[in-house]
Amino acid sequence: MRLCVGLIPALTEAALSKLKSSGVTNVLTFMQKDPEDLAQETGISYKDLQSIRQLIFAQHAAIPITGTDMLDKAAKSTLIISTGNSSLDSLLGGGLMNGEVVELCGLEGVGKTTFCVYMAIHSVLKLGLHVLYIDSSTNVSFRRIGPIIDKIAKEDEDLEEPLARLKVIQPHDHLELLQTLHHYFNPKQSEEGEHCNEGKKEEKCKLVILDSVYAYINNIHSNTNQELAYLNQLACSLKKLAIEQELAVIVVNRTIRADEEDDKLKQGSFSTLKPALGNYWAHVPNTRLFMEKTRKQQFLNVPGPSNLPEITATNVPGPSNLADATSRFHFRVTIWKSSRLKTNEAEIEIF
Repeated sequence: MRLCVGLIPALTEAALSKLKSSGVTNVLTFMQKDPEDLAQETGISYKDLQSIRQLIFAQHAAIPITGTDMLDKAAKSTLIISTGNSSLDSLLGGGLMNGEVVELCGLEGVGKTTFCVYMAIHSVLKLGLHVLYIDSSTNVSFRRIGPIIDKIAKEDEDLEEPLARLKVIQPHDHLELLQTLHHYFNPKQSEEGEHCNEGKKEEKCKLVILDSVYAYINNIHSNTNQELAYLNQLACSLKKLAIEQELAVIVVNRTIRADEEDDKLKQGSFSTLKPALGNYWAHVPNTRLFMEKTRKQQFLNVPGPSNLPEITATNVPGPSNLADATSRFHFRVTIWKSSRLKTNEAEIEIF
């Protein structure tokens, strides 16, 4: 950047002429010169030169931050959300950390949605957090949520206020999904005025659950380049939300076998499992978890709330709709990838 009149108020035409006569024509050269030597060369007072240097620092240099300041800021802004399971919390280094995207992978019917619903209900009832649940396949209904509430909530607990903190939305496609995320976290531009971070600071949304990301990307009926463009846009939106809004994001992804595209799965080949969406999505999650069943789920004859039909082992809809929280779920959760955690695994049980 060249030195010119008006760049700094103290940099007058007379001072600029003296500096140019000494070969100082740009900011870099000026800042590299010793103020005392420059004062002798140009005849400009040391006080004026120091004033010009300080103004240049204030207007054009990055503000220096000490390590202590950075640590204090991180400590104040960091929120660790407990999953409600001590084994899983230990695996995750205390729980879900705000500013991060956690991907939950697993085969179809393993119980990913059931776990996400449990996590949402636990967060609003036990932790008092606001949660946004994005449901891609309309699996989240009161029939499914009701029995989970019955398991977690205390007897005679007033549920109206806690459940008001849970918002379930069902965007039709990937475009509506992106628009919804934008409106929820940009209230000034929202037509309806409803948004997850409405109100006081403590009422901001702290957990977003996207169930599932694969469903939206897989439904894009266009060429590969457009699909990758939408995938990249969604990835940027989720990571930006996690960091700027200081919240945690859980995304559910389908797990496929490495040879699935070769149709070997039909022949009984059991090759290595991998997350769907490929390498273009691999950089998005800070932590990637793989969930699998460790034993047969034990269904219990536990009725839901009084206004729901009784759910028993004989009328559970089936593995793809594991319902309804009337069973004891046993999972093995493995860290496939993480930017801050070591690869490890833990067995967890919910309900």
